[in-house]
Amino acid sequence: MRDKISILNPVEHGARWTGLNRAERYVASKRAVWVSHSSIRLIEADPRNQAARERARNRAAAYDGVTRLMTESELANIPVLMPRKLLWRT
Repeated sequence: MRDKISILNPVEHGARWTGLNRAERYVASKRAVWVSHSSIRLIEADPRNQAARERARNRAAAYDGVTRLMTESELANIPVLMPRKLLWRT
């Protein structure tokens, strides 16, 4: 069974894969079309897809606009495998 469905034209910084149920909902709501049995293409002119693209663009701009280093409390919320190496000081 096809559990993962490829999105051929994902939103920038968005997922390239989705589940079968969500893909079927996108197609049923005319937000996407099936291209093959394991891939869909989002419809560019759909207002919901345009809104998702705009949200992703705004989020990326917010991250790119940060010009300072993270504080230790902000770093504490990032999952890392070896935090002592991340916080190592010379």
